[in-house]
Amino acid sequence: MKVVWFSEIKWTYLKTRKQQIIENFPPDWEVLFIESFVLGKNNQFHPIREGRVTYATVPFFKATPYPLINKLQVLWPFRTVIEWIASLWVLWLCRKTGFDAPERVIATSNIYYADIIRRMKKKAVIYDCNDYPLGFTLLLPTAKEFFKKTIRLSNVTTTVSKKLVEDILPHNPSRVSVIGNGVDFKLFDSKPTIKPVEMPTDRPVVFFSGAVAEWFNVELLTRLIESLPEAAFVVLGPIKHAVTGEQLRILAQVYGLILISEKKHAELPSYMHSASVCILPFRNNRRIWGANPNTLYEFLACGKPTVTFGFSEEVRNLAPHVYIADSDEDFVQYVGKALRSKADTEKLKSLAAKNSWSIKAAQMTDEIRRVV
Repeated sequence: MKVVWFSEIKWTYLKTRKQQIIENFPPDWEVLFIESFVLGKNNQFHPIREGRVTYATVPFFKATPYPLINKLQVLWPFRTVIEWIASLWVLWLCRKTGFDAPERVIATSNIYYADIIRRMKKKAVIYDCNDYPLGFTLLLPTAKEFFKKTIRLSNVTTTVSKKLVEDILPHNPSRVSVIGNGVDFKLFDSKPTIKPVEMPTDRPVVFFSGAVAEWFNVELLTRLIESLPEAAFVVLGPIKHAVTGEQLRILAQVYGLILISEKKHAELPSYMHSASVCILPFRNNRRIWGANPNTLYEFLACGKPTVTFGFSEEVRNLAPHVYIADSDEDFVQYVGKALRSKADTEKLKSLAAKNSWSIKAAQMTDEIRRVV
């Protein structure tokens, strides 16, 4: 089977749900991964093949920090030209790579491709809704329109939580399926022999890994640092929000917070295994409601006690093995408790194993086969 996947991120970005599911597709499936353009990054305008996956960059609609650029993208003349160029680019890529047969399946996690997808010949359309797209701070004014269009043209929509199903159902009564996030269990289960030099060895470590964006709760992290002076605090990941990044740099100067830049996916287990307690200190906002973070399952695969909020029913169901806080006060207390308690490592690993990416990819494969 040939699958064309329209993505909002790059193939070589942090290894996320999309890459994990695609890499665990059946061995006879091939994927053309159409990634977004990112200024200053390595954009591949000509297709690059990696095994069964071919990826290429297509410049297209994308929310930016600049209001004027966002407004220009939705004005009729600019919008028409941008979409026309992208349509021709996609057509050329599909023909060049052999993904132009009408038997192809279209998968998308990028809502802005709805009109292009509608005009393409295909057997079926699958929309994988990993996050609530209207919950992001940076949005084009047309985001809601494209979100609805994408749902309505899809034969099946997959999402990570029941909460997100509630956001989807009003726009399309057809099939919606929950396929939660997962973990490369084999990678994270294995304990590395070498400990990263950035990780402290003289005291317990409270650890966060992931993209640092506007939903990261710096105020909560500050309370944790002030309440638990006996612990070292580490934040690992790319800074995606300038204000949040600056706040963390101040914490590093004042309290000794350790900031570690983005690492390759294969390097993450060595950092997580060096932690004492792992945390997901996110703000309780619309972007986070319904979240089911794959990082949570990576922490569990490493056997690490984890403190988080109950973003979704799927996350809440992990209690009591995962500490689920209802407030910032609970969160601080649970981190202290986790530092003082002995974790049931095997139980945590067992929870992670039930959410391996191979299982999630098999579920996605079944959904695709049902509609083709």
